[in-house]
Amino acid sequence: LELAKEMGILYAAAYSVLLFIAMIGNGIATTNAITNHLEISYPILFIKKRRLATIVVLGIVSLIIAGFGFSNLIAVVYPIMGYFSIIMIVSTVDHRLHLR
Repeated sequence: LELAKEMGILYAAAYSVLLFIAMIGNGIATTNAITNHLEISYPILFIKKRRLATIVVLGIVSLIIAGFGFSNLIAVVYPIMGYFSIIMIVSTVDHRLHLR
């Protein structure tokens, strides 16, 4: 956004709008993917009476997570995912070595 501002206010405005549309589209796609996955994995949550309630609860949980702030969330989630990845790599190598 800073680079777009340096190019001019029109570029900054256009980039802001496009970035906002991309974020909304990503949010809708992610919500749809999670909902579809949960609907297949846990069909009891998506009986007609519970479908709206489940989606509302997922939305509330998302808002709570978003309230932590992006930098705080990244500061916590990235290291956890890194440690998890190290465990997965070691497990995969160990599994491969035992197969031989």
